[in-house]
Amino acid sequence: MFRPKKLLYVKFLHLKALRNIGCLLIICCQLIVVAQHPSFENLKAENNPYLQFNDITEYQHKIWFVTNEGIYQFKNNNIVEVVHKENLARFVKADHRLFVWSIYGEFYEYNNKELTSMPFNQLLTKRLQNKIINSVIYNDSTFWVSTVIGGGLIKIDQKNEEVKTLEIEAEYPYYISQFGNELISGNNSTPSKKEVAINVNNTPFYIPLAENVSFSKTNVLHLKDGSYIFTRQYEAIRFDKNKIINRVFVEKNIEGIFQDKEGKVWLILNNGGAICYADGNFKSSTSIRYLGSKTVISIYQDTRGDMWFGTSGNGIYLYRNPVRLEYKSPKIFSSTNKENEQVKSVYVLSKTPSVEENSKILRTDLPKTDTLLINRKGYGKIDPFFP
Repeated sequence: MFRPKKLLYVKFLHLKALRNIGCLLIICCQLIVVAQHPSFENLKAENNPYLQFNDITEYQHKIWFVTNEGIYQFKNNNIVEVVHKENLARFVKADHRLFVWSIYGEFYEYNNKELTSMPFNQLLTKRLQNKIINSVIYNDSTFWVSTVIGGGLIKIDQKNEEVKTLEIEAEYPYYISQFGNELISGNNSTPSKKEVAINVNNTPFYIPLAENVSFSKTNVLHLKDGSYIFTRQYEAIRFDKNKIINRVFVEKNIEGIFQDKEGKVWLILNNGGAICYADGNFKSSTSIRYLGSKTVISIYQDTRGDMWFGTSGNGIYLYRNPVRLEYKSPKIFSSTNKENEQVKSVYVLSKTPSVEENSKILRTDLPKTDTLLINRKGYGKIDPFFP
């Protein structure tokens, strides 16, 4: 017998099920999209919201900033001025001491809210006339200074109290050299080749450049997998000790490069925000973009895992890593049966924080570990530089 009411009811159930499935798919898609955009806090200095944050570091359990107007510190959830000094560029940490250098080649040691000028400053500034500093490293009581314009690698030997300029692969426009465990890159003034000269082992080798040669800021980074990345202008080259692995191009000038504790590779750009290569393989297909068109000129990850991004004119952007407290949970028993039945404890797994809140997944396959997510506010005993 034909039963139209029953048939209509069945169709209704089918439609309801399809609607529920559709809602679930939409929710999942939204969660995936949101999870790719972590929640950033925008912090600005109390006395000047438009500072240029040239560098960020952690020293004596505090977060420090080099700006165009002096040294600042993160204190009580605010960015406060510690020393007023214009034209400072970057920090150098060496032998448990904190140094800072200026765009003119002046070096200072920071101690107890004061900057002490280094004795070699007069000699160094003479050698840096009409030159622009690219980067500075420190190894075995020696500062090494490379340039963007002017060429040559300047060696400041504090043991022998001498300052001299070395020529590194002068016929090549860019070079990479290693001193101890430190890498440095720079420009030469009168190149005849169109390759970057690399000397990170006993046998130098050379990588062709994809674009025309010109003076530009360069960066070099040794990755955790043993490979390296060299950047200049819009080009980034990944290589190992004897060959090129791959090459990536971006649409804005590269200001810096960084690898975080999870192995993700970051490029920070002039007017291009930050690009994260999530799997560390340095391929465009795995990249995620953050911070829009802001000029990001410094990046740092502290011992807690928090990421700090310094901008030009837009303050600091901070992404706080979720805090986890792990402990051995007590055994829980059920009296539903005659014999006591042990119940597995619950593990709360926190994914990357989304724009609104943490997304949580409950698991019951880990019997002896609990994780609690803690609001950082009022939890200053764990983190000395957080309130």
